[in-house]
Amino acid sequence: MRLVEAAKMFKKLIVVFFGTFFIFFLATEGWPSIKKDFFPETVPPAPILYKFNPISFSVAKQFGTGENGIDTSNAKIVYRRNALQDWNSLKSKQSKLYTYDFNVFKDIDYRSTARGIADFLGYEDANLISDAELNNDYVWTKNNITFTINKNDQEMKQVLPNGEIAPFKNFFSSGEFLSTDYARQKAKEMMTASKKFTTEEINKAVYEGEFYKFEGSNLVESPNLSAEVAFIKPYLTLDNKKIVGKVYEIPQSLFFIGSLRPEIASTYKNYRYPTFKISKNRTTEAFNGENFDLTPIPTAVNNVINNKYFVIAGLYFSNAPLGADLPTNLKIENISLETVEVGIYDDLEKGIIKNQILQPIYIFKGFFDTPNGQRGRIILYTPAIDPKYYN
Repeated sequence: MRLVEAAKMFKKLIVVFFGTFFIFFLATEGWPSIKKDFFPETVPPAPILYKFNPISFSVAKQFGTGENGIDTSNAKIVYRRNALQDWNSLKSKQSKLYTYDFNVFKDIDYRSTARGIADFLGYEDANLISDAELNNDYVWTKNNITFTINKNDQEMKQVLPNGEIAPFKNFFSSGEFLSTDYARQKAKEMMTASKKFTTEEINKAVYEGEFYKFEGSNLVESPNLSAEVAFIKPYLTLDNKKIVGKVYEIPQSLFFIGSLRPEIASTYKNYRYPTFKISKNRTTEAFNGENFDLTPIPTAVNNVINNKYFVIAGLYFSNAPLGADLPTNLKIENISLETVEVGIYDDLEKGIIKNQILQPIYIFKGFFDTPNGQRGRIILYTPAIDPKYYN
């Protein structure tokens, strides 16, 4: 009898023990999880300390939707990548904002810049016949060639006595074809010669290249291993993001010839000579270096596709290099977007400012098609900052 009572007592103790353990577990581990799932707490959003105006795209004045005869109103737009995957792969989903540091603008010495470039191209001070005191051009003459640099945008040209454009021999490679490394190295040398940029800025710049070869008198895209011409576009960076904007997207590539075939001499003058319009607007971090949330890429893609919320920053036919004139009066039927990256938008040009704050944007690149079968490359900008910060 005592054994039976002892067994019952033992069972009761087991039930009490496990019951107590279950209640303890529920109170310490289970209930908070259940409460979180079924009765989530309403956490007030963090207060927004800084607000500012949305980007006003001055680039739209020249390239934007509806401007310059470019019609995208009925264009079918697709994004060829996985927008959510692109968003998740971003190293940072925040960005700093910047403003202009006007205290250092006076440090830009245009005369020193022009003379540095001229020296790099083989012109000495003894060849200088105008230093832009009375007009906007610095002018050198040597061996019956006139070389000019515009004071405002550093656009360069060499002109023969008969008025034809003379190629810059400094941009010829010694080999039959042009290598990527050679072209980008020449871009770095030009930036160094201009005396506008620090060594750090030159090393951190992004050097985008387009490579072409001649077919008769036309340029066609070509792998860089068989290229004869390269257009290199150097972009300065802020926080590892390219600085882009109106003064950056106007065709301003450095132009290199990689082959010395005789027929190139007669066709070269049909293409743009080297220009050097890389701006250097000194900036400083805004809002005490605070980081601001970005709009998720899927949302940005949706804005572009459904709301046509973008501006066209670049539009080039596939058989025309980036240095060629932009097409006008086009109706675009399809846009296929292939890549996206975060950039910083800067629109300061000749002292005219539309945005006091330099903000992040998404840069989409891809291809467009017209109803009559023309095809080309396209670059779109859309704001990347979360609109919760806008006034």
